[in-house]
Amino acid sequence: ALVGEIHTAAEIRSVGADGGGVSARLVDGSEIRAEHGICTLPPWIAAALASPWDTAVTRALQTPVRFATGKIGLEYDRRFWETGDRILGGITTTDRGPTDIWYPSTGYLGNGGVLIGAYPFGPAADRFSRLDHDARTEVALTAGEEVHAPEYRQGLRSSLSVDWRTQPYSEGAGAEWPDYGVAYQRLLEHDLRVPCALHVAEP
Repeated sequence: ALVGEIHTAAEIRSVGADGGGVSARLVDGSEIRAEHGICTLPPWIAAALASPWDTAVTRALQTPVRFATGKIGLEYDRRFWETGDRILGGITTTDRGPTDIWYPSTGYLGNGGVLIGAYPFGPAADRFSRLDHDARTEVALTAGEEVHAPEYRQGLRSSLSVDWRTQPYSEGAGAEWPDYGVAYQRLLEHDLRVPCALHVAEP
């Protein structure tokens, strides 16, 4: 079990390792020490830290490519997709822009709910990311009207969108390794005093 304090909002500038354990130096100049450490930062961010890793490790961390994706959530005052269209959970795929509609799998037949109104990847995510939030909302509503008109535009309470590549401490939705060759294998070796978690969680 983990013991001790959990530090939140603690941005790391460097990691270190010596005979007494491992350390992390924060942007405010303070230092946290422990017997062991695991780096779970995205590899492209970890590669930029001042660290005890050798050049081969740093190059390995720079190898994976961050992939693009975004999302927009649409909050409604009623669950018309359930009461009117009898859709309880699941996904509708459209060909109207970067749009898949993801329906919630909880709170069935309640008083309101949130849909994922768009979940683009690759080139579609690139186009989505260049839009401001209002334009992303309009793209999602226009596509959704093809499926649920006119309810899709009615009763919208609010919306929230995100492009993962612009998010601090993430700067991408996940890591794609071109192969599992030398770079990947270097990070599996157990001589690292601060080992790195290799897989960046998908959104």
